Amino acid sequence: MGIDWAYDKGTRVGRPQRTSTKSKPILLLAPGLGGGSHNLYTIALVRAARRSGFKVGTMLFRGADELPITSGKLSYSGCWQDCKTIIDYVHSKYVSVERRERMYAYGCSMGAQILALYMIKMGKKACEKLDGALIYGTPWSTSRGAEFFYKNALGLYQKAIGINLSENIRKKQLPQMRPYMSDEDYAHYDAVLKSNWSGMKAMDEHIFPKMFGYADT
Repeated sequence: MGIDWAYDKGTRVGRPQRTSTKSKPILLLAPGLGGGSHNLYTIALVRAARRSGFKVGTMLFRGADELPITSGKLSYSGCWQDCKTIIDYVHSKYVSVERRERMYAYGCSMGAQILALYMIKMGKKACEKLDGALIYGTPWSTSRGAEFFYKNALGLYQKAIGINLSENIRKKQLPQMRPYMSDEDYAHYDAVLKSNWSGMKAMDEHIFPKMFGYADT
């Protein structure tokens, strides 16, 4: 996991700076499937929030391009504890309760699922760290949302995303994962990714469940 802090405008200052005066409010972004900070919707939100006076950081979860691979798992779906770890770290290191400094979070798509799960699991304790949160996605019924995702626009959208993700994982990330898995598992992932022309459905049925020890979805 990690945090990609956006530079303040006109400076090379990334992470928040602790000073004797009240700091900018912090906005943490939880992106979608790719898990990185370089997609257009995240960049657009970073720029808008920065103009409004926020110090903005993107939460980087397992599988994000910017992070090194340190396990045999890529997906962070359902792993709300990862979100909690980052929120707890930022709050303890950069937010002064005495000066009434504030911190907010925004989640999109899979990031919305993770952020929503965090708030549900933590309940009122989430209010001790976050002054507000917004989710943009379909987290209330993941199974129904997934079915819509597979079928919407004749399935072309999920197909394009899945094929692109398969290629990226196979070429960039799978070789880094080899020390953390058996030769049999490596061969399985490589074969599925290489032959994946059906999109995200193949990933959800043959890649991600196996990484977490399940036979199928």
